[in-house]
Amino acid sequence: MEICTNDLLFAMATALDAVEKSLVGVSDGHGRRVAYIAVKMAQADGRYTDSQLMDLAGCAILHDNALTEYIQAELSRKRDLANWPNGYNLGSHCTAGENNISVLGFDKALENAVLYHHEEADGSGPFGKTADETPFAAQLIHLADMVDVRFDIGNITAAKAEAISDELAKGAEASSAMKP
Repeated sequence: MEICTNDLLFAMATALDAVEKSLVGVSDGHGRRVAYIAVKMAQADGRYTDSQLMDLAGCAILHDNALTEYIQAELSRKRDLANWPNGYNLGSHCTAGENNISVLGFDKALENAVLYHHEEADGSGPFGKTADETPFAAQLIHLADMVDVRFDIGNITAAKAEAISDELAKGAEASSAMKP
């Protein structure tokens, strides 16, 4: 019996989305959208091979693979998810997620893409990594994740597209201001 890796990843993405929708309110197709956006940005950059782009898509689809186990642990401790993600240790779900995907054999160029996907350019993420210390793949997944969660691009409108463009421009300005 032959198993199609893409079909398996998409099935996992559907399951992850269903649980995340229930627990933290992401919209259907979140993992696929994050993968699509991350891959399109990586293609525009040109530093990854086609094989690495496929592996980036896999990492992006599975970027929150450990979120459900982390949230279940928080719920068992009677933590209120109403303030999600503020006050939560996002690093623990990233660490578990990276450990989970380590057995899948993704290209070494994508190592730590899931581990550091919540890092901020200014070092204010869960591991305190700046943009210079964060793998490019993790930065792509972070940006794609942020855009999809913040703007629910499963239902895109012209106003949302303009708001996304404005947000990205502000981020680019802030990033430029941080460089010496």
